[in-house]
Amino acid sequence: MPTCCCVLGCSNRGGVAFPKDAVLRAKWIQAVRRESSEEKHKLWQPGPSSVVCHNHFTASDYITETSYGTTPTYRKRKADAVPSIFLWTSGPNGNDREERLISGNKRQRTLKAASVTSESDLPNEFICDADTNVAYECEVSSISQDDTQLISNSTSSEVHWKEIDIWPSRDLVKFYSTSDLFSKFPTTRVIIDGTECPVMKPKPPVAQQSTYSTYKNRNTIKVLVGCTPGGAVSYISDAYGGSVSDRQIVERSAMMNMCDPGDSIMSDKGFNVQDLFAHQDVAINIPTFFKKKNRMCGKTVLRDRKISSKSVHIERIIGLAKTFRILKEPLKATETKLASEITFICFMLCNFRRCIVPGHA
Repeated sequence: MPTCCCVLGCSNRGGVAFPKDAVLRAKWIQAVRRESSEEKHKLWQPGPSSVVCHNHFTASDYITETSYGTTPTYRKRKADAVPSIFLWTSGPNGNDREERLISGNKRQRTLKAASVTSESDLPNEFICDADTNVAYECEVSSISQDDTQLISNSTSSEVHWKEIDIWPSRDLVKFYSTSDLFSKFPTTRVIIDGTECPVMKPKPPVAQQSTYSTYKNRNTIKVLVGCTPGGAVSYISDAYGGSVSDRQIVERSAMMNMCDPGDSIMSDKGFNVQDLFAHQDVAINIPTFFKKKNRMCGKTVLRDRKISSKSVHIERIIGLAKTFRILKEPLKATETKLASEITFICFMLCNFRRCIVPGHA
């Protein structure tokens, strides 16, 4: 099976092995710019199967004329050639070099960069300030909703996004709350709901049992998502197997310690968790259960309608996150292991999109 290119960010198969000459080999290692995984700030040493694909060489690195003055019938690399086309390459022909590398590497097409030489040149991507470890948006209007690789590239930002406190203060929630919701439910701190994403059926029987959802009638992962009354995602739980209940996820979450006394949480009927938040003086606004009754009074019906009309905001945000193709199709086995990171990135990206909750709702 062909070996993948050892250059970071490149997934092309096959290529040129590192030269045996010590001097030329050192030039190649210096050009690749990889750090050792064992010791930081130490150059990486290639193994016997390490190769560099042909997209990292320029046209001048190949012989264009034979000793007889004729054009060679096949491309032959010069003995002293050193790879020089990388995403970090700068120079007068930087654009052509980078476009050539991207055209030969499908995984890099999502960068959509014409000339990426520094952090300030990154277009339509999220970049992270090394001094503050805060991820921020440059431009997201042109982010492709079906771009699976975007999620893969964004997992590196997940560590930095985890350091951000996305749980806003009570005053901030009230300030950005919609006018109608604030007039009817002024103490609402967060609107929560659970969602499930399909996964491929795992082979181990225990994994099959833990991920099987009786509600979806298939194997899924389940997460708990919360948003502010203004429509910003403020809470994303870890991913659990589809067999877990909504109450169990709430019990394992830190939401009980995040709410302040006097707050209220709005949710669907599935979240019968009033007893969990009672000692914190946090109310739960959910539609009324019928229990053994066969009818409800008009006042209760009107209240339930108000709650349902406002709790639909979190369903809209969940629907917005599921427009990413990686959440539309069943997650593979390797992706299921990263389900918490993938769902976190998808919902965090929703905060950088245009809000779908009207200001008067």
